[in-house]
Amino acid sequence: MIAVSAAFLLLNLAIIPRHYATLYVGRCFPIYITLLLFLIAMYVSFYHTAMGILRTAAIQERIQFFEMAENQYRMQKKYIEDTAKERHDFKQSVFTLKQLADAGNLTALQQYLTKYASTLPETEIRQFCKNHAVNTLLNYYVQLAASNGIRLDWHTDIPEWIHVAEPDLCSLLGNLIENAFAGCSTVEDTAQCYQ
Repeated sequence: MIAVSAAFLLLNLAIIPRHYATLYVGRCFPIYITLLLFLIAMYVSFYHTAMGILRTAAIQERIQFFEMAENQYRMQKKYIEDTAKERHDFKQSVFTLKQLADAGNLTALQQYLTKYASTLPETEIRQFCKNHAVNTLLNYYVQLAASNGIRLDWHTDIPEWIHVAEPDLCSLLGNLIENAFAGCSTVEDTAQCYQ
C-alpha cells in the first residue's frame, strides 16, 4: 500500500508542467484529465477499501462481544438451573440431615454433608460493577483466568449508564485484559500473576 502511494506521489511530482499553458495544447489536455480522473478513482478506491477494513474490524469486535455475552448468558442459565435443582432437593436433604442428627450418627452426617457440598455449583456469577455488559465481560475473563490458573485482583467502578458505547468500552477492556493475559502467559509461575 505504501509503495502504491509512493508511486502516485512520484507520478504527481513528475507530471507537474513547467508552463501550465502546455496543458491546453494538443493531446496533453485529454491525457491530463484522464490521469486526473484515474488518480481520483484510485483515491476513492483506497478510501472505500480502508473504510471496509474498519467496518470489518468493528463487526468482528461486536461479534466477539456478543459471543462473550452469549457464553455468560449460558453460564448464568446453567447456574440458575443448578440452583433451582438444589433448592428442589434441599427440602429432602434437610429432612435427611435432621434424621441423622436426631439419631446421633455424626459420621454419616459428615459424609452426607461432604457429598452434598460437592454437588453444589462451583461457578459463581460475580457483580463487579453496575454496567451489565462490562460485568458480563469481566465474568467471562474470570472464568478464563481460573481455567488457566491466573490469579486476579481487580476492582471496577463503572456505572450502569456511561457516555461510551458498550461495544467500544467492552472492546477496549477486552483488549486490555487479553494483553494482560498474554503477559501472564510469559510468566513461568502463573499463580503469582496479578491483574
